[in-house]
Amino acid sequence: MTSHLFQRIAETPAGSTIDALENGHYWICDRNHVCKEVIGLWEAEEFIREQERNQGVMS
Repeated sequence: MTSHLFQRIAETPAGSTIDALENGHYWICDRNHVCKEVIGLWEAEEFIREQERNQGVMS
């Protein structure tokens, strides 16, 4: 991750997190601390929602 964490946006009951980075980028992590950077809050929220719905591993 090249950007610095800016602000925690959300933490779900299942343990996933969304942190705001610079320039509209977000750092999302699942409950297993598998993380990735995405562009846009909507994309971050949808990705977390799908991961938790499917109880899968980020890829």
